[in-house]
Amino acid sequence: MALPLYIPHCIHTPAGRYHLPPSDQPLRIQIEGPLIAIQRLLPHIHWRLELIDYYGVTFDHLVPADDINPEVLQINIIEIEDDNGVYANTWLSFAVDPTEFIGKKVLAVPRCCQKRKGTQDRWRVNALVDQRIHRLEHLKDAKEWKTLTEQ
Repeated sequence: MALPLYIPHCIHTPAGRYHLPPSDQPLRIQIEGPLIAIQRLLPHIHWRLELIDYYGVTFDHLVPADDINPEVLQINIIEIEDDNGVYANTWLSFAVDPTEFIGKKVLAVPRCCQKRKGTQDRWRVNALVDQRIHRLEHLKDAKEWKTLTEQ
C-alpha cells in the first residue's frame, strides 16, 4: 500500500517564503530523498536502481523558458523507519515522533524547517539543470555560476 506524502506546516511565523509558496509564484522545485522512503510512496513501481540509494526529481512551476536561475524550493524526503527518527530529530528544526510516521506516512520537509540552511540550493539545483540541458561533463562551480547569471 502506498503511503501518503506529508509536508508539515511551517514552524516559523510568518511562514518561510517557500513553505509553501503561492501557486502563481514561478519556482524550480527539487524534491529528493532516500530511495527506501520513495519506495513507500510508490510501492508498485519496479525500481531497477541497484546502485542508487538516493533519488530525486526537479521540475519547473511557471518558470519562463529563458530563466536559467529561478528561485528554488528544496524539499527533502526524510527517512524515519530505518533509524526510528534519529536523523529527523537531528537535522530538522522540530521534534518528530516516529510513531506518527512509521507505516503511516512519509515526511517531506522544505529547507526552511531544516537545520541545514540551504545557502547553495539555488546555485546547485540550477547548475545541475543547466548541466543536464547542455550535456556538460562538469557542473559549473558557484563562482562560475554567479558570473554567468549576473550578465
